[in-house]
Amino acid sequence: MIKSEEINTPNIQDQLPVFHQSWWLDVVAKSSWNYMIESEDENTFGVLPYLVERKFGFRFFGMPSYTPFLGPVIISHEDKKEVKLELIRSLLDQLPRYHMFKQNMIIDEGALKIFEEGGFRLFERVTYKILTEVPEKYLWEKMSTTRRRRIIKGREKLEIREVESAAEFIKIQEKTFLRREIEPPQSLEILEKLVYQSMEQNSGILLIAGLKNDPDDCRAAGFFVWDRFTMYYIAGGYDDSDKRGEAMSFLLWNGILLAKEKNLTFDFEGSMVLGIAEFFRSFGSEASIYYQVVKVKPFLLRLYFLLKGLF
Repeated sequence: MIKSEEINTPNIQDQLPVFHQSWWLDVVAKSSWNYMIESEDENTFGVLPYLVERKFGFRFFGMPSYTPFLGPVIISHEDKKEVKLELIRSLLDQLPRYHMFKQNMIIDEGALKIFEEGGFRLFERVTYKILTEVPEKYLWEKMSTTRRRRIIKGREKLEIREVESAAEFIKIQEKTFLRREIEPPQSLEILEKLVYQSMEQNSGILLIAGLKNDPDDCRAAGFFVWDRFTMYYIAGGYDDSDKRGEAMSFLLWNGILLAKEKNLTFDFEGSMVLGIAEFFRSFGSEASIYYQVVKVKPFLLRLYFLLKGLF
């Protein structure tokens, strides 16, 4: 049996997706999160992180910033399909009392019925992934002609640098939102902390595209994190000088090559926004379904959210 104090040991943490690991949750949710743990035996157990927020006297279990997905994760060294399903059911049933639950999850098709039977509503969402185990030539040829042209143009004048300071990256983020005339939807302070903490955990990297022979130049920047199976593009942006997207294209192509070097799938971390989705697809990525899982308990609260169009 897995005890609650054992969940934070490196042996178990390394088996979890990066967004389920305690260091990530400590940054994005501070002390407002916890784990549900359910064990079949010492080699088979389930983990479900949850974030608790209180608003207007109600308890909300939602998504932390910069976190693409959470949901139940089953760790097992054997293929015990029915046991895994029962662990998921038990994790959901044992959650503390809440009024509204909303998490993004990657759910196997066989487990969907568990959520439906539990009264959860499932909304399909899309992310875009690249399987990098194929030869680099195949990855290159699968991209759109326009994207390849942008990368070639970028490669002629730019170089990719790994940096340890997040200062230029945060400046690029600020410029990106200023150009769009919107406020950053998520805290840049949290993003900066994620950058440094991920580096400390050897689970993240900050890449910058700048002019060759000019170490202070920054045309585009991107932040990537990874776990045992996947590298995720968490955030990025570009300078006003990169109007044709050459620096950003070159930067992301190098992120994809880094994922290939590490034998990881590359995940653009999804978008339902048409223009952004088309940009991701131009790299040869394939759509992959995940789910927004929602449950609202009191009838009046459910009615309120329906009227507000919040889910």
